[in-house]
Amino acid sequence: CRPIGLEYTFYKLGSCAWKDKAMATISSWAGDFALDQLADGEELSLNLLHMDKETALSRLDDIYTEGFERCQSTFDCKGMYRSLSVVGKSDDAIELEDGVVFKSAQAARLLCHAEEVVLYAATVHGYEEMLDASGGDALEEMLCNAWGAGYSMSCNGLVKGMIVQAAQEQDLFVGRGWSPGENDLDIGLQKTLLDAMDIAQIGVSAKGTMVRPIMTVCGFMGVSSDPVIKQDGADLPESTMN
Repeated sequence: CRPIGLEYTFYKLGSCAWKDKAMATISSWAGDFALDQLADGEELSLNLLHMDKETALSRLDDIYTEGFERCQSTFDCKGMYRSLSVVGKSDDAIELEDGVVFKSAQAARLLCHAEEVVLYAATVHGYEEMLDASGGDALEEMLCNAWGAGYSMSCNGLVKGMIVQAAQEQDLFVGRGWSPGENDLDIGLQKTLLDAMDIAQIGVSAKGTMVRPIMTVCGFMGVSSDPVIKQDGADLPESTMN
């Protein structure tokens, strides 16, 4: 086997025969979510407000009720994922198929047992529209921010759940989800991640690390035939978004 032609010293995963057959076993997916599929979206939003629904209704009354109805009619939630097989690793980078390289020692450590890596994104359209409609009212903006973040988190969780289910159907194991910017992961990895996915499928655009819609979450998860992958990064704190 010839070494991978990068400025990193990679070791090969198995024999050339293994690599010739290597391919991601989890099929790509992109689609929409009805808000009733995101049943925990309101609960997550209320958690961010440090209220339960009864308290929100008693304190905010019609402001909450009418605003949440607008949220339900305005938000459009979408998600996607794409799996890429691992073709090489070093201490400070990991290479995936199609020439995708995460140049990050932390990413290489978090994916040290991965045989493939699933890239994912979840987004909420309509948040900016609701925020503009608030007219600068501080209370309405606070509620809008909570709903946008809550449904983004819910959508993100549903996408990751679909990845886990798809892996289980192939008798594979999935590690934790990781997002650029958390646990010392370089935020610059976000560009590599988004460039490797056709994010236009879900109406997302990116310029550098700036993403639109604003309420967009992206990340990656390692997949392996070995359950040890569940321990990768176990010493690190859980993300609020993952």
